[in-house]
Amino acid sequence: MALNVVELTQELVKIPSTTGNESKIAVFIKENIKSFFDTVKIDSMGNVEGKLFFSKERPTVLFNGHMDTIDSGEMKEPFSGKIMDGGEFGVKGKVVYGRGAADMKGADAAYITAISQINKIENPPNIILHLVVKEEPGRGEGTKFIMEHIKEKPDVAIVGEATKLDICLGFRGWVQFQLETFGKTAHASNPSQGINAVLKMRDFLNALQGYIATQESKVHPFLGKATCAVTNIECSPGRLSVVPDRCRLIFDSRYFPEETASDRKKELLSILSNLEKKDPDFKSELKVLYDGMRPTFIQPEDKYVQILKKVTEKVTGKIPDLRSWLFTCDSSYIVNDYGIPTIGFGPGFENVVHTPGEYVPVDHLKIAEKVYLAFMDSIVRDENCK
Repeated sequence: MALNVVELTQELVKIPSTTGNESKIAVFIKENIKSFFDTVKIDSMGNVEGKLFFSKERPTVLFNGHMDTIDSGEMKEPFSGKIMDGGEFGVKGKVVYGRGAADMKGADAAYITAISQINKIENPPNIILHLVVKEEPGRGEGTKFIMEHIKEKPDVAIVGEATKLDICLGFRGWVQFQLETFGKTAHASNPSQGINAVLKMRDFLNALQGYIATQESKVHPFLGKATCAVTNIECSPGRLSVVPDRCRLIFDSRYFPEETASDRKKELLSILSNLEKKDPDFKSELKVLYDGMRPTFIQPEDKYVQILKKVTEKVTGKIPDLRSWLFTCDSSYIVNDYGIPTIGFGPGFENVVHTPGEYVPVDHLKIAEKVYLAFMDSIVRDENCK
């Protein structure tokens, strides 16, 4: 029997599943999908994997999603999963409210309910469902683990992170840096006897402004601007009346598919080298804290993109926008490590993700379910996908 996408979303939201606490929701999902998958298991990391295979002659679709959420923060009734009037959030119609509704339990529910109706498709494709743990920290641990153990290579993957029912072709790469500037402590009443690491960091930040402007002048037709943003700064020893001898800055950079994290590091090292030449007291150390989220991009002319575009237009009556996500997601590993064409399409709005007012529109859930089912139907009938 097919499940109800709205009710399933509500049930998923009612189960708290912050990162590291996904076991309860994993068991719930396993029990609710085992009747219409050939095999369902929870692996040693806690990921749920469902497989449904019909024929080696048919394409295989991977649906990738995550079960974990961030903490509830200031959210009121975060696990209520209640249906509310969208007018309170500035949208028409009803919405399902709660932590994870848009990120991304609504999409997970739409995957499941669409697959539960696969008997409506004549000669359906093979299906792999991956609902993973540990996505929110941005390291892709769950997806990396489950993909390492996959035996069948999918022909195409769908990632249902919120897209507003647009089609996302990818995202910019993300690299996170740490820069430390070094000085010499002195009493604050006699600062000339020391070297203030904060002021050295100021010199870098001044130079960084020009670098940021240069980055933002580069624009990809679908992925937007290359960016660089400062996210944290601190100094030590941080004591009263002491000139600091260390200052630490955390910042990230977003870059395009034709670039690498190493390119960004080289550019920043060049800035630091120029500062050292101008100032003998300027000493620094640049580290890459994380560079695992490499960029992804699938061409708008790709056959799977065109199929998804056609079925979305048929379901909604509107031609969907082709664009990118601003944020990164686990598809980085699916695309870059396994070469699987991956498309983003999901219910919900990106700007409510991780906010106290997280919700997903009811009509988005119903549309996503229909689009996922229509996509599965269309790829087995499309001559280019056989």
